[in-house]
Amino acid sequence: MSKITNVRLPNATQTAYSPEQFNQLVRSLEQIVLQLNSTYTSFPDQSTSTAYTWFSHSAGPAGLGGSAQLPVLPYGSFQDNTAQYLGSTTEVMPMRYETTDFSNGIYLSSYTASFTATINDGTPPGAGTVLTVTAIASGTIQLGMILTGTGITAGTYITSQVSGTMGSTGVYTVSASQELTSRTFTGTLSSKITAAYAGIYDLQFSAQLINPEAQIHDINIWFRKNGTNIPESNSKFSVLNKHGSEDGACIATLNYFISLDPSDYVEIVWATTAITVGIQNFAASTSPIHPTTPSIIATIQLVSALS
Repeated sequence: MSKITNVRLPNATQTAYSPEQFNQLVRSLEQIVLQLNSTYTSFPDQSTSTAYTWFSHSAGPAGLGGSAQLPVLPYGSFQDNTAQYLGSTTEVMPMRYETTDFSNGIYLSSYTASFTATINDGTPPGAGTVLTVTAIASGTIQLGMILTGTGITAGTYITSQVSGTMGSTGVYTVSASQELTSRTFTGTLSSKITAAYAGIYDLQFSAQLINPEAQIHDINIWFRKNGTNIPESNSKFSVLNKHGSEDGACIATLNYFISLDPSDYVEIVWATTAITVGIQNFAASTSPIHPTTPSIIATIQLVSALS
């Protein structure tokens, strides 16, 4: 479209246009319209499909020349189908995850450690749950770490530290009784829900709490960001006591808004008032029919960019 030129608009005399000035104004407007009509080149109307392409980097919804897609925002869904118990009422453990269901811009990252240790009853020979760590090759030992190595019972994890330097050499307890002579262990704890993009995120979780005791017990659950407890984020859940042949149970569930920068991570951490009260998965049932019960489900999604 060309620049509009050579059009002079009349100046009103005093407070109003005279009839001659009105006629001059009409002629000037006619010249403007004429120039617009002769020089204007229209842009194609933006179709709905084009709008989808611009907004979501996709071809648009079905029927408009592409597959159905909406804007892709960061999200993640994770779960665990193993038991998680603490071996002490004075220690805490991050919730861990074994499965990533969905992930886009949100991912799990892990603590890892390699060390030399034995497992026995504490006064060998004899099977037991005493893990004695004599040397650290790399990393820091964390409660909840799944242990792998030659001859280790699958699914064995660390439940508490009894003595020694925190996260280093010393005596720990594990979840499964066994007898293993000195060898190399690898510990892995996938507990860190990590963001690739900055933003405000909505974190939601559910944890299947279980209580086999005759009295009600409590579990506290809170959030950590980059290894530091978030103030005012704790919630206390009282777990029903055993009734008849059925263990007491309840679902702990919360949603929480958290600000994360790239590579920031958030963990869900818990503590218990009884070491027999913890987080438990359940197998599927055939009578009545229902699917498996994960011990933990956690989902997270972006709700806003950082202001």
